[in-house]
Amino acid sequence: MYLLTQTKKHNSKTYKYYSIAQSYREGKRTHIRIIHRLGHLSDQEAEQIRVALKLSQADKKAVLSLEDVIFSDHWGYLDVAVLNHHWEQWQLSKVFGPSRPESVGTLEIAKILTFNRCLDPGSKCYASRWVKQTTLDHILKIDLEKVNDDKIYHELPKIESKKEDLEQHLFTQIKKKNPQSLNIVFYDLSTSHFEGTNCPLARPGLTKNAGFKSHTIVLSLIVDQNGIPFSWDLLEGNTADVTTIEARVRDCQERFGIEDITLVFDRGMVSEENLGLIEQSGYHYISALDKDQIPKIKGIDLGLFAGDDPQQIIAQLKEAGFKKYDAQLYYQEIDIAPRRYIIGFNPFLFVDERRLRQRRFDKLTQFVQQKNQMLSQVKRSVNEAALRRNLDERLKGLRKFFGFRLIPLMVRTASGREAKSFQVVLEPKGKNINQAKLLDGVCAFLTNHKEKKENLYKYPASRVIYSYRDKDKIERAFRNIKSFIQFSPVYVFKEQHVRAHYTICVLAYLMNISITNKVKAKGVVRDDKTSLLSPVSIYKELSKCILGELKAFVGGKPVKKLEETTATQMQILAALNCQHLVAPQYLREVLAA
Repeated sequence: MYLLTQTKKHNSKTYKYYSIAQSYREGKRTHIRIIHRLGHLSDQEAEQIRVALKLSQADKKAVLSLEDVIFSDHWGYLDVAVLNHHWEQWQLSKVFGPSRPESVGTLEIAKILTFNRCLDPGSKCYASRWVKQTTLDHILKIDLEKVNDDKIYHELPKIESKKEDLEQHLFTQIKKKNPQSLNIVFYDLSTSHFEGTNCPLARPGLTKNAGFKSHTIVLSLIVDQNGIPFSWDLLEGNTADVTTIEARVRDCQERFGIEDITLVFDRGMVSEENLGLIEQSGYHYISALDKDQIPKIKGIDLGLFAGDDPQQIIAQLKEAGFKKYDAQLYYQEIDIAPRRYIIGFNPFLFVDERRLRQRRFDKLTQFVQQKNQMLSQVKRSVNEAALRRNLDERLKGLRKFFGFRLIPLMVRTASGREAKSFQVVLEPKGKNINQAKLLDGVCAFLTNHKEKKENLYKYPASRVIYSYRDKDKIERAFRNIKSFIQFSPVYVFKEQHVRAHYTICVLAYLMNISITNKVKAKGVVRDDKTSLLSPVSIYKELSKCILGELKAFVGGKPVKKLEETTATQMQILAALNCQHLVAPQYLREVLAA
């Protein structure tokens, strides 16, 4: 039996009528027998009856055409499967304890929140909805109905209680896998903000990307030479960089038992107290100096940097024994116990700093000219105190270069009355301006690496410069945590919740950097030969491989099928040594639950 379609024209319109029909043969000819006339049907009704007739006549399996099958639902698979595999490669589950079948505990919530931060960061409430769009219920063997907002908030303090264990575990894993990467570690701080109102860590302050915020917090992070994190903390919003070194050194000694290390940190943490503390610990360090600290170096001759032509300055420096590091840096060492200073000159930075300062000077001069024009045309007497406050505000950042004085002026208004006004006279501080010019393009690195072999430093100046420049690894870590992983804005306000949120973000960064490092090392490229250089591009490729559900329009058991993997996806899986994630046997085991 099948559904027979008949058409009939009436008044230049065509109408469809349907019947259930059956074919039969008489001799050599085929005939049609109408079993039941159905009359007019909608297209959907006709399709449902057509499929139902096919299913009713099948003995065991219904053989359907593609038109009879619909793609009813889909879930993310390969991206979350890779993240789960990588989590287990770092053996992070050991820190949280074994999972129990069908249970949703601290381990499962930690995984869900971490993977969500990697793939589609949002609020904790969003995570409980996001996970239902993935196959994590099959991969983790859990009931997603047990994953809700209350459960997530309940587990956050438990996740944070594992922080020190996680740090120790990661340090041990790094030491086991690549001990050389711990010879140099990078330490830095970054300021962020959150949207709560009562977190005891919050303080008013400035952030680089969001400006002034009433609730800021300070993030601290230590990573190894490959950018892998193994220690992190949240500090009060007004914590000064320079005050944090002591706790980090103590951690390295007492918690991690590090005996020989070179700590690389930003110039904002340099102080005599901090340097002395690190030296007493037996550790080495590499850092740099702020501009205003450079003239205090004993033995430095700033006269070598005098001039307006960078090429002329380079010629002077070469005569004085400066060496070329690259096109952007010429350097010379000054050894003053117990430290070495490496003085550098960057001709490109020289031009930029000189141009920027002059632009600021020109804007200030233009402002004063416009102000004097306004002051010469006032309609009433000018308040001297208010004028001075206005000028002080405008001179912020330039006060060491300019002062000002006010010359009293009597102005006749349009009404014929006299009003008291002023003219502003800028007073350049020539000595300070010339001193600043001498430091244009100049930088200074410092280290206590002073060991020598055959009268040569074991840690040469070029390596000191390279190591400090390599500090970009931790700066990239903060950029990843604050932008891609989206640490801020933070929507929780209890201290333990905020701390747990940062721990989750660091674990997500661990996934990102270690996966990216492996894919880069294998030189994985897309079909168009472009490289995969970021976690964003890697996850985007993996996210295309989804688990889909297919079913017939009417009746039949739904079937789940994995989308065919691409050549690029297989390269990524090979780089991460997890090709088994798309093997039929593994998929059958995953989908069995």
